[in-house]
Amino acid sequence: MPIKKVDFSYPIQKLGTKIHIKLTDENGYDWAGTFTIKNKPIKLKVKSVKYGHRNVTGTTAPKAKVTATIGKKTYRATANKNGKFSIKIPIQKAKKKINVTAKDSYGYYKSKTLKVKYVYSSVIINNTVYENTRTLDIIAKNVVKGEKIQVKKVKKDAKSYNIKLNIGSHGAGSNIIVTLYVLFDSWGMWQTIRRTGNSED
Repeated sequence: MPIKKVDFSYPIQKLGTKIHIKLTDENGYDWAGTFTIKNKPIKLKVKSVKYGHRNVTGTTAPKAKVTATIGKKTYRATANKNGKFSIKIPIQKAKKKINVTAKDSYGYYKSKTLKVKYVYSSVIINNTVYENTRTLDIIAKNVVKGEKIQVKKVKKDAKSYNIKLNIGSHGAGSNIIVTLYVLFDSWGMWQTIRRTGNSED
């Protein structure tokens, strides 16, 4: 007896559901079989994450549950009706891996792994320092909350791009050292700038 192709439809089922099929031919013979619903990856787009970012964002299936796993910790969010999502995470050092997984209500899922991108930070002394100068005008680029700007023993949170620090008294010809301390010392991302002050005669 020749084998014929048989097509049939059924409502969408959850991932892992077993479907049992039974066919009976014109002579009354039965054929039976079982198959399991396999994963059909859903849409998932994730924007790049840079050092200093506190969110993982992207788009996926509407109302999908989304997780971002970093090491042993997992952070969660739910996509809105348009599929957009945003997951709050702590600031991560460059090259740290983040595994993002989205899963819809039927269990269908998709995962992506990305690495945190490196961002160069820097500090610049923006004013000329003379013997009677008491304040440094410092420009800090690509800094995040929690990082420190230090001049000798003076510290101040680098919360803005323009920072003024009181440096007290100093003699002409002395060195002024400004250092940016980032959140991850082991990363080795810092820049030290030296400028020698001269007195005005």
